[in-house]
Amino acid sequence: MNITALSRYAAARRLALMAIVLGALLMPGAEASAASGSGFGLRVFTGDNPHFLTFLSANCSVSKKNGFEAFANLHGWRLLVGIRPFTGFHRYALVRGRFNGTFMDLLARDGSNEFASDFVPPHHIPSGGQIHFSADGSQMGGGFYPMFNEAGTDAVGVAGGLKCHYAKKKH
Repeated sequence: MNITALSRYAAARRLALMAIVLGALLMPGAEASAASGSGFGLRVFTGDNPHFLTFLSANCSVSKKNGFEAFANLHGWRLLVGIRPFTGFHRYALVRGRFNGTFMDLLARDGSNEFASDFVPPHHIPSGGQIHFSADGSQMGGGFYPMFNEAGTDAVGVAGGLKCHYAKKKH
């Protein structure tokens, strides 16, 4: 194969993977009984490891000041999802390069690596994603592919759903 054919093949492969991820996002939210199934979780995958991380739950909060926030920690990584302004439990688009308050971020606890839906790679690549909720907000689904590091030299994909745990309201 020549370079042009390899480039077309790589682009087609990326688009096919993106279509699969986005197709999963368009499926209805998982039922509560499915939340414990083996296919449940917000999965982070790399080109070398399709099972890099799987977040099953997050600490979630909603406030007028901070909008919606979800935090989860796993194996030295922190997942942060933010939605500002937050207008309720429905779908929100994640758009690359738009610092608009709606984002997904994955950070190594030691600060050595960070991937975010806001980061823009040094070359054009089709991408996209969204965050969506069950009607009561107990489950959050979403995905973004590819999610680059700030330098644009490495990327991960994120897709799936997790259970949100909210702090009990004070009386």
